[in-house]
Amino acid sequence: MPDEVFIYYLKKHSIPYKAFYICTQDRSVVQIQPEAALGEEIQEYLDNQQAIDSLQSLTRQLKIR
Repeated sequence: MPDEVFIYYLKKHSIPYKAFYICTQDRSVVQIQPEAALGEEIQEYLDNQQAIDSLQSLTRQLKIR
């Protein structure tokens, strides 16, 4: 029970973030920018795949009915 109370407290008092820190020590801008762009493209691809998978799952469920 204490874990549920703690999790509830954290969720209730969480504040959305607008940015987060990524350690880039000893890396140049020339290295960081393409890596960041690649990371964004990968995340977009994964988000799109998740949406496609969800849509396909929903379609299968509707066909079963």
